[in-house]
Amino acid sequence: MDMRAAKLDDDILENVAGGVERVRYSDADFRKAGVTINNNNGNKVYTTTMNGKTINVSESVALGMCDCYKLSGGTRLTDQQLKDLISQS
Repeated sequence: MDMRAAKLDDDILENVAGGVERVRYSDADFRKAGVTINNNNGNKVYTTTMNGKTINVSESVALGMCDCYKLSGGTRLTDQQLKDLISQS
């Protein structure tokens, strides 16, 4: 199945993660979803691994990764799914 054709509509993404109040995840939740949080001069820097390389991602992408991890019942995003999430954010 071609997962690139299965992108989520913006309306669906808004209902999952949007609104005024955002779900806040613990550092452990981020780690389970594949996100590492580092502190750089008081600013949080979110990183993950894609195609074997460490990349920086926005807070929005990091939260989306946690959303997807929780919604999938504990399955991390594949590299292609992560790429799709980044392109939609």
